[in-house]
Amino acid sequence: MSKMSKYAAFAVAMLAGLGSANAGVIFTSVAFDAAPAPGEVMVVDFDHPNAAGYSMTWANAGLYQGPLVPGIAAPPVGDNTKYLSVFTGGSATLHTPAILKSLSVYLGSIDSYNLITFHGQNGFNQSFTGTQLNTPANGDQFDALTNRRFYFAFNLSDLVNQVTFSSSGNSFEFDNIAANDPPAPVPEPITLSLFAAGLAGAAAMRRRRKLASA
Repeated sequence: MSKMSKYAAFAVAMLAGLGSANAGVIFTSVAFDAAPAPGEVMVVDFDHPNAAGYSMTWANAGLYQGPLVPGIAAPPVGDNTKYLSVFTGGSATLHTPAILKSLSVYLGSIDSYNLITFHGQNGFNQSFTGTQLNTPANGDQFDALTNRRFYFAFNLSDLVNQVTFSSSGNSFEFDNIAANDPPAPVPEPITLSLFAAGLAGAAAMRRRRKLASA
């Protein structure tokens, strides 16, 4: 399946998921570090300042760049920039400024003991192990099957606003997180009317003050 076909499949799956109150998180993936999904923008890449309102906190994890550090960190295939490696018992959490519609991330050398968890403001939690995300999940540092960009779509009712990457073994490597915040709601017509009336009232008050001071 071509990359564009996979994007199309992701879009269909995303719409299907958003249409069901109980759909939870749905995902698909593409080999290596493909482009973010339509509508997504890069929010954390570990080389530049995070997008406004986004932050990463971590414990027992570290930033790496360059060649493999045996037993510690392996760069995702083709990634020559900084990436994060989460060690045994460690975790890293992405904090977002808004409820997420979708998110994608480049995961490297996926292992069965890697875990990604999505948290919602309403107590929603859903986790995926490396094995649930991908088969095989054997930590191969070069295979297209274990170095993939994953695309996740969320039901807006789950209010997903945090993502945690954790691991029970060395290590969980990832980079280039992109996200799509839902657009701000369009004001209802009555709200627009009240806003316009307020502006008109303010203008009339200014005119009266000018006449009174003339």
